[in-house]
Amino acid sequence: MRKKVIYKEDAAVEDLIEALAIKKDSHFTPEQCSALHYGLSLGAEVERYADPVYDGGQLRELFEAQSAGIDTRLMEDPTYSFGQMHEIAIGLKDGVDASVYANPSYTREHMSWMRRAISRGIDIKNYPDFFKSVYAAPASTTPSAMGSPRAVSTATG
Repeated sequence: MRKKVIYKEDAAVEDLIEALAIKKDSHFTPEQCSALHYGLSLGAEVERYADPVYDGGQLRELFEAQSAGIDTRLMEDPTYSFGQMHEIAIGLKDGVDASVYANPSYTREHMSWMRRAISRGIDIKNYPDFFKSVYAAPASTTPSAMGSPRAVSTATG
């Protein structure tokens, strides 16, 4: 049985990743190495993002956006999850002003909600509720009580 080769010149790619690790004076996890392989296969500027502050998912999002011709500067904050980076990339690709919702404090779901509203022509700056997260429940709220129109008192008096 033949060995499956995903990338041409695997040895050269591994040498390049090793050289990047030495140049950046860091160590890459297997997930990051896989993402760097992926970035190289896309022809992305791997050296620009070869930094251990990014996890593999973040690196993949940055490389995919870059290979799609998207300006990735808005996505470069390593505090974004890869899902948040993905929402920013979708907005940028679709011509949406992603700077409105590019905020690490918003969940990916919240960013998606805001992006979809903007893409439908809604000026979310006029609606303060768009800037409040509907996805994060207060610590004292139980999932079964969320969204209930009536509060039920358990106190006896």
